Amino acid sequence: MSVWSDIGPLVGVVIGGGISWGTQWRLAARTDRLDARAAKRQVRAELRRYEAFTASAADDPRLIEFATIELDDLGSKAWDRHSDRLARQMTDADWATVQAAYESVANLVWQWKGNKSVREEDASPTHKRIEDAIRRLD
Repeated sequence: MSVWSDIGPLVGVVIGGGISWGTQWRLAARTDRLDARAAKRQVRAELRRYEAFTASAADDPRLIEFATIELDDLGSKAWDRHSDRLARQMTDADWATVQAAYESVANLVWQWKGNKSVREEDASPTHKRIEDAIRRLD
């Protein structure tokens, strides 16, 4: 019996394992990209809802109570669910911008709950942070 007859099956196993590993790696990378894209879309949609409520409350102070309730009810469901996935995919600057927008919304809701009067100056910085975050997610 020759040595080559024993090595042949081993070489086949190594080549087959390498092909299998490469295929699985490519599929995992593709899944990660698609999951990150879906996460960005959901977070972007959530931020757009925040943007609409902050803009309406800033334009008409009578809507402040409604906006506060809606923002509080909306919460940050998409962010809570997808922030870990986005953390792996986003640059540090993009991450900081999106995180700052969410923190700004939370602070604004807290401020509005305690003070029913709202001024344009209250919502404008939050509105700008939200716009910046949406741009970073595009």
